[in-house]
Amino acid sequence: MNGTSECVRMRVFLTELRSPFSSFLRAAGRAFLPAVLCASLLLPSCSPTYPKEHLPGAIEQLIKKEHNINGRTRLVGNTLYLTIELPELAAQQTEIPKVAVEKLQAAVLSLVRASLSSDANIKFLVVSASVSDWKLTIRIVQMIDDIKGFLYQRISKGDYEERMILDIVTEDDDMQLFAAEEDLTTEKFIAMLIISQVNKLTRMNPFVGAVLKNAQLRYDDIVEGNLIIKVSSDIPDSVGAMLKNVVYDQAEKVLPKYKIWRPYTITLIDRMNKTFYIDMVDASASFK
Repeated sequence: MNGTSECVRMRVFLTELRSPFSSFLRAAGRAFLPAVLCASLLLPSCSPTYPKEHLPGAIEQLIKKEHNINGRTRLVGNTLYLTIELPELAAQQTEIPKVAVEKLQAAVLSLVRASLSSDANIKFLVVSASVSDWKLTIRIVQMIDDIKGFLYQRISKGDYEERMILDIVTEDDDMQLFAAEEDLTTEKFIAMLIISQVNKLTRMNPFVGAVLKNAQLRYDDIVEGNLIIKVSSDIPDSVGAMLKNVVYDQAEKVLPKYKIWRPYTITLIDRMNKTFYIDMVDASASFK
């Protein structure tokens, strides 16, 4: 099968996706997968097509020319950012508009294609898609090594999908946090991935979401190896044990994937400044 037919097959797969709004993050993750596969088939075999000094502007021109998408691109250290508007997402039907998923896929396709064929030392990709009228932003963060691991079959499709940070936010304060563009560290990426996995679970599991009052976690800081996470709701003591278990379980699924950093503790701070501690060195001390 040649590269063109493979891309066509992947696009057909993508256009058949249907998911309710609460599962949009899952659809966004699936949009990333065919984009990465298609991008890999378009890579050059010799000198870089997108030199570091021209990379941001070249990506903006690429997505405008090939997909008629206006975007803003910035390279901050080893982190490449792409921001687009996604007003097509603002629909009231039960199904996510196909055009919204296709537009997101097109943006990701261009970003991955350019980053893998550049001489820039890129470690992280961040795609932000905003619906400005509704103050809503979807963010996808990927580690380049994970993309390469999937392309070279070092990690499975399922493992690759679990290494994506997929998040959605509507609160103004968090919008400001999302707008910040910094050079990500591996430690912060791993911390954000743990948080993203917990947030997806509370959105997609009605029981967990109801018990935890649909609380969403937000990265706050890493201080001397201790991860600090803010919780959007007030958490009663009776629910705190479940929250700690959920966070611990997701952390134990994420951390073995990288094996290069492990927090000593995870501190959860709810809206009323109540704290819950998870000892990641001696877990039994946290769940007595």
